[in-house]
Amino acid sequence: MWLLSCFSLRFSALLSSLSWANVNICARSGQSFIGNPNRRLVTLCVATALRRYLEVTRPARTGDNQQLLLTFKKPFHPATSQTVSRWIKTVLKNSGVNTGIFKSHSTRHASTSAAARSGLNIDSIRETAGWTKKSEVFTKFYNRPLANPSHFAETILSSGASSN
Repeated sequence: MWLLSCFSLRFSALLSSLSWANVNICARSGQSFIGNPNRRLVTLCVATALRRYLEVTRPARTGDNQQLLLTFKKPFHPATSQTVSRWIKTVLKNSGVNTGIFKSHSTRHASTSAAARSGLNIDSIRETAGWTKKSEVFTKFYNRPLANPSHFAETILSSGASSN
């Protein structure tokens, strides 16, 4: 397994190593593959979105400008960790998340904890998150159970429905 680092992943490496993306947004959406996009929920298809992003940003990828995430305004350049953090915080805020409590790094906590709840083994979580095999960061700080998982999901889904 390789760590998808938006700060170090090069465009050429993405084309040669990314052949599929397993996306489980909900049971009905299924999986998105580069050769098999999710046609029922095209707006949720990560493979389609990534392909489109790569097409649109191709002209901006010249010389050393080969990183996956680029800034929005000309002259386009690789997005820094601070820029990506600001983007994530903006999405969280626009989604109704209290950014006074939850920061962009909270997505790391949420994703690794969700992976563990889904049955992914701790070694895979550590490797993907960039932690060493002996690291106890996940066990001590990240792996926290949801107090009421169904209440959490219902709240998220109902807040999304009411904002439409």
